[in-house]
Amino acid sequence: MRISEELISEIRQIREQYVREVGQGRRVWPRAIRERVLRLIDLGELRLKQIAESSGVPYETVCQWKHQRERKTRAGFHSVPVVAAPESAITNASTVTASDFVISKAIIEVQTPEGYVIRGLTADSVVLVIRHLKGGRDVV
Repeated sequence: MRISEELISEIRQIREQYVREVGQGRRVWPRAIRERVLRLIDLGELRLKQIAESSGVPYETVCQWKHQRERKTRAGFHSVPVVAAPESAITNASTVTASDFVISKAIIEVQTPEGYVIRGLTADSVVLVIRHLKGGRDVV
């Protein structure tokens, strides 16, 4: 199953539970749905209309979330989504690799697969955090 199909399935499940518990009507969407919709947009496999139709989130809402994030990005904040790599892509779990990655004076947001969010880091700080998490080993 592709990542986009998994995300759509998760959105549908969360949405069904949300509607059962809260009911229909104008309410704030759960953060879990918004984050998954934005990850779908980042994948670039589906058009916004396709995301809306397949997830059950209104097209206008999908567009609004995309626009809001783009406004933040233009203001100097760059959100960097972190997704788990497919099993076949993991070759050496003790190595973190970044190539052709140059950011100067950027502020980065990192979200771990466990759901922790680290905001306001510079690129140098991200490298230091990864080194610390990897037990002091160099990040190549």
